[in-house]
Amino acid sequence: MNGLLHHLTDSEVIELFKRVKIVLKQGGKLITLDGCYTGKQSLIARKKLDYDRGKYVREEESYRRLAFEVFDSTVTHIREDLSLIPYTFIIMEISESGKNDISKQERK
Repeated sequence: MNGLLHHLTDSEVIELFKRVKIVLKQGGKLITLDGCYTGKQSLIARKKLDYDRGKYVREEESYRRLAFEVFDSTVTHIREDLSLIPYTFIIMEISESGKNDISKQERK
């Protein structure tokens, strides 16, 4: 899912994840990419997110909380090097694995 979640309310994201879970093959992963707020991002990156058409740009923990409402494994990656202009992305790898993973950011 590329740039979708930040356009959906929390309840819409949870409903979408429930539908994806039904059709996801065993061992499959859902990969998402969205804009993300962080405490360390540049003013330009923050303003770009503020003016995004998506009304629900979230911080990493909020995206993770939504994924954990439905799935039991979520690994997140915060990236600021995917665009020529300053922008902060979150990539989530979401799956059912029988255990809860922690994000790459939290391992540091």
